[in-house]
Amino acid sequence: MGTLGRRRFDRLGKAPKSGHRKIASRAGTIFALILGTFLAAPVYAEETPGSADPFARFGSFTEGSELLVDHRIWNTVLEATVVVVRPTPRRTSRSQPAPDALRNQSATRLSRGSRPVAPLESNRVLFHMLGKEHVELVAKYRRDLEILPNYYPLAGFDKDEQLAYWLNLHNAALFEQLARRYPISKLKTLRNGRKNKPSLWDEKLLTVEGVALSLNDIQNNILLRHWNSPMALYGLYQGSIGGPSLPNKAFTGENVLGILASTAEEFVNSNRGVKIWRGEARVSLLYEWCKAAFPDWESDLASHLAQFATDSRKAEMTSSKGFTAKLYEWRIAEIKNDNLSPRRTLATAADMVTRGGEKQMPGDPNQKNLMVPGAYDAAASTLLRSAANEE
Repeated sequence: MGTLGRRRFDRLGKAPKSGHRKIASRAGTIFALILGTFLAAPVYAEETPGSADPFARFGSFTEGSELLVDHRIWNTVLEATVVVVRPTPRRTSRSQPAPDALRNQSATRLSRGSRPVAPLESNRVLFHMLGKEHVELVAKYRRDLEILPNYYPLAGFDKDEQLAYWLNLHNAALFEQLARRYPISKLKTLRNGRKNKPSLWDEKLLTVEGVALSLNDIQNNILLRHWNSPMALYGLYQGSIGGPSLPNKAFTGENVLGILASTAEEFVNSNRGVKIWRGEARVSLLYEWCKAAFPDWESDLASHLAQFATDSRKAEMTSSKGFTAKLYEWRIAEIKNDNLSPRRTLATAADMVTRGGEKQMPGDPNQKNLMVPGAYDAAASTLLRSAANEE
């Protein structure tokens, strides 16, 4: 047990509104509590000794379970560091600026030449602002998530709560890895690996219930396998602009399905998700990475995309020759030195920019100072410092 055994834990208490029991420490991070006994040996779900399938254990759920996991620390980090970016128009103009109505809506001036718009999409993370103490805060949250099932196996949680757990664990682990590598600018080599170095996504970064896990294990061997749905892929942070946007709030059992649906809708209808080119529907590499979710590639992918596509997008896909996974923007989804105009961003989830003592709400046309260097720092630093002080 080591250090863990010396920590002071709270007892299981009632969640404020749901009446569910919440698993939390005084700091709001993630520690399991079992009837006040904290020095017991780790408890794992039953598994056949010598099992060749270590991932099978993660397919058990307790429907109707009242146990919740508290993700407040991760939520605070996301509120402080994720900048929401407005959707872009699907097409650019080759010869003239966009109409006033469109320009006012997106604040993107489309002028001479054909300008790719996918790089202007996707939420951004303020990696350049993070200090060592902030990265360690994320690392501690990640470690706490890993430890939790040692004392209260995941099989005791319901399916949505477990889904939120896995998505947050995956995203916090990747967030931490990128923060430690920053200022990395492109993630292609990190994602694909090199001749003598595997992909970061294949490294065993985590251990849950005694099982060593990579990010790809969480994606393929746990989420896509046990949830049997492609929806989980929209909650898996990729770090790059080409992936689904990192939500500006932590997943919970209560909000996870709603966030996944809204993220899927944005991604499918974005220039990162699907693009029709000379009669061919080019789709994000994300769908190829998660190909296990689409056994019958053409039919299953078409059916899935149609659930979230606009009518015009559906018509384009219907008339296309087929799907080819080619789309991806490899640049890290970071705000610094980006070409986003001030009004392309909505702000962080904390509505973080203040002026005259009043918070500016997302979408406020007066947020002209939003992209000024240092404009984010005060509010974000305050939130992060507050979270760190709770520790």
